[in-house]
Amino acid sequence: MAAVLKAQELKKQTIGKFAKSIKLLSILMLASTLIAFPGKSIEKWRVEKLITKSGYKSCPEFTLLFGKPSVNAWVNDFSLCSDPEVNHLAKYGYPDEPALIAKLLADRD
Repeated sequence: MAAVLKAQELKKQTIGKFAKSIKLLSILMLASTLIAFPGKSIEKWRVEKLITKSGYKSCPEFTLLFGKPSVNAWVNDFSLCSDPEVNHLAKYGYPDEPALIAKLLADRD
């Protein structure tokens, strides 16, 4: 009989520890979500401010990298936003595309 009572007591303790762990994890997840969303907006604003100070302008939505919502195209010559050759090279916003575009523009000169 004592063994049964001891087993029930251990079961209650284990369930209590598990519930506390779940509660703690839930609070941590909620806190990280509440930090992530404003942090992302603040970082986007900061990067855009730095880029603008460097003399770059954002291409309009329906020009360069059209349909790529996670990639913004920034240029120092606004005519590049609608240049078909540049648009052909900058299809996906991959890291190697700026070098290809720079080579294209250097070859034009």
